[in-house]
Order: sequence, then C-alpha cells, then structure tokens
Amino acid sequence: MQLEQLRSDLIRTEEAVAAQNLSPDEVQRMNHERETLSRNLDDLRGKIIEASQQAYDQEMQVTKSMDRFEALLSDYTTLAHQIGTITAKSDGTGFGPGPDGVDYVIDVDLGVEDVNEIVAGSKKLRATIWPALQAYSERFRAEGMELDNQKIALEDDLDKRSQAVEGMRDEAEVRQTRLTSLQDQAEGVRVVSLPLHLCNNDC
Repeated sequence: MQLEQLRSDLIRTEEAVAAQNLSPDEVQRMNHERETLSRNLDDLRGKIIEASQQAYDQEMQVTKSMDRFEALLSDYTTLAHQIGTITAKSDGTGFGPGPDGVDYVIDVDLGVEDVNEIVAGSKKLRATIWPALQAYSERFRAEGMELDNQKIALEDDLDKRSQAVEGMRDEAEVRQTRLTSLQDQAEGVRVVSLPLHLCNNDC
C-alpha cells in the first residue's frame, strides 16, 4: 500500500515537471523530492524482500514443526497400541476407552482453520492423557518393584534351600564314608574268623 502510494507520488511529480514551466529552484526541489522518493522506494523494496524471506522462513519452520508433530503422533499411536492404552473396538468402528476408562486417542488435525480445535486437543493432552499415562506408568512401576521384591525373596529362599541341600549332601558323604569303613572292618573280621571257624570244625 505504501509502495503504491510512493509510486503514484513519483508519477505525479514527473508529470508536473513535464507539464509546467518551473523555476530552477522548483526543479531542484522536485529533483530532491524525486531522489528522496526513489530512496524510499528502494528501502521499501528491500523491506519487502526481507519480509518475504522472513515469511518463507517461518512457513518452512511451521511445515517442519507439523511434520515433526505428525511423526511424534504416529510414534505415540504405535506405542499406545503396543502397551494397550489404545485398542480397537470389536466391531471395528474405531477405538474404545483405554485403562481406567480414559480416551488416549490424540486426534489433532493441524490443517483445520479453527485454531480452537487444536487448542482443545492440546488441553485434552495436558489435562487428561498425560496424567493418565503418568498414573498408568506408576502402576506398572509399582508392579515391577513388587516383582523385584518377590524375585529377591525367591532367590533368598532358593539360596537357603541350596545350602540345606549342600549340607545334606555333605552329611550323606560322611555317612557313606563311615558305612564304607564299617563294611571294610566287617569284611576284615569275617576273613579273620573264617579260618578259626574251619579249624574248630575239623579239630
């Protein structure tokens, strides 16, 4: 708008110079005004180029942000299916509520004209989905700690039982050694007493 106005002023000035007999002072003044207008036009051209570049850069940043959001949303949805927070309805008409009855689906269309729809989606994310995910993860963390505690208790019990079995094995080895010794002694006594027995019968 300002550029068009300056162009119009420049054209009118040039027409006025051509149509009128002007004094040297008036010509000089108008030349000065023309130079000023030309400089202003150059400045405006530079500002327009700069503004266009800034608008392009911002548009590219918005596009990259939208692409990144879409990628993150895809990752979130995939992980949500894996952990069970988003599950399909049995009749195939969409998604049912997740754990604790919470709707974990993030449905945000960045291409909508009404920004309030995007704001509503972000409010749902902050006020409902994020706290529900925190509670869900905390429940699994507590269950994991309980399983760790049970594992430790089982390992302690197994260690005690292993020690008891080891003690029984040692005791069995001692008894086997004694039994072997007694058997050897009994065999020695039998061997010694056999000739005496035979002698008693013959003599």
